[in-house]
Amino acid sequence: MPKILKYGAYATFGVLIFIFFTYLNFPYGKLKDKIFDEVRSQTGLNLDASELKPTLFFEMNLLDVTLGLAHSEQVMMDIPQVSISPSFISLLTLNPKFKLNANLTSGNLYAAIVPKPQQMDLVLTLKDVDLKRNFKKQMPMGLGGIAQGEFHFFGNVQDQSSLHLKSDFEITKLELAEWMVFNMKIPALKFSKFKVNAILEKQKLAFQTCELGSSSDDLYAVVQGDALLNFSSIARSQLNLGLKLKLSEKLKEEFRMFLPFIQNALAPDGYYHLKITGPLTAPLALPQRS
Repeated sequence: MPKILKYGAYATFGVLIFIFFTYLNFPYGKLKDKIFDEVRSQTGLNLDASELKPTLFFEMNLLDVTLGLAHSEQVMMDIPQVSISPSFISLLTLNPKFKLNANLTSGNLYAAIVPKPQQMDLVLTLKDVDLKRNFKKQMPMGLGGIAQGEFHFFGNVQDQSSLHLKSDFEITKLELAEWMVFNMKIPALKFSKFKVNAILEKQKLAFQTCELGSSSDDLYAVVQGDALLNFSSIARSQLNLGLKLKLSEKLKEEFRMFLPFIQNALAPDGYYHLKITGPLTAPLALPQRS
């Protein structure tokens, strides 16, 4: 072998060894703190982890991750381990993409992230996520069920009107604990499913599919229409929805004080048909005729 090739091979090997040991001995604790501070300032989320560890295959593992809101001590979610790795093909094409795998207490969350200046391109995938086991402290009304689906967010994070969302999401074995509304007791309910397929574009959230339960459940509801979101004040978001609702005889008895107010919405098919409009905090529900 010519000497120049031999020396070149030695030099290349030395550089690779230097890069490899630098990678293993990098001060990842300081890097973790810097990244989490940036996440906190940009999103208002308080993210923390006990340790950031590299692997031999250029994957980063975050251990004992906690997620909450900034300026609040309440923890929204505990995640035993989060793994982050780059897509090497995307690095070769100079269009970096990172993959994230979060091993939840029950179920998994996967993410694909394409970092761009002031741009968000994020795909979240849920697989067999048990809501009660993962979010017991945060779930309202004793909400429980198994969640799966995909959310794709993209747009300019500095311009909320440019944000886009595509979602295909479903919760099976959905259950709600007993709760009270205006001194009216709502019994514990179980639903076979809750399915949402929606698109957010130019601040308008359009429901292609929004279905709660089935015709064999105590309550079955189908929602169509859209909502014009006001990101600066969600309470002022405007609704333009159609609701198709069917109640079992058991629930009709529970809601007997309420049903006279929507009796005009009852159609021959046994469903209540309502048009819901107005602001989110004070919607107006009127009978909808086909």
